[in-house]
Amino acid sequence: MSIKTVSGRQYPLVAKLPIIFSDIELTDTTVAQVGFNLPGGSTVIGGSIVVSTAFNSSGGVPVDTLEVGDYINPNRYTASAVDLTSLGRTDLDLTGYETVGGTTIDVIWANGTATTLPTAGEAYVEIVYVQEDRANENVPG
Repeated sequence: MSIKTVSGRQYPLVAKLPIIFSDIELTDTTVAQVGFNLPGGSTVIGGSIVVSTAFNSSGGVPVDTLEVGDYINPNRYTASAVDLTSLGRTDLDLTGYETVGGTTIDVIWANGTATTLPTAGEAYVEIVYVQEDRANENVPG
């Protein structure tokens, strides 16, 4: 057997999901919300959660957090929940998982035992992915 070179090259695809405090309802807490639809054969190769305005739920023990995963593993891309009360960028955990059929990347927002919704907060989730058997260009071999 000889290894055959592959001439196809593809650009990574980028999807961005904004998360704004005014879009959140108390019924959303700890419930998976669809963030992205991905075609089968997709693999996330990068991404992050970026908090540009801190979230500020109050009452009880407020801890605004976000997890990113899918229907099989709700925290596949965040080994631990990401704190939304501090500004910054947190890289997603890359697993090499390839989606089967069309699937979704889901987000789960939680606010601990807070009794009120945040009155401020803005973040986004960005994923970078590639698709199996896709090529944008060919490089002569």
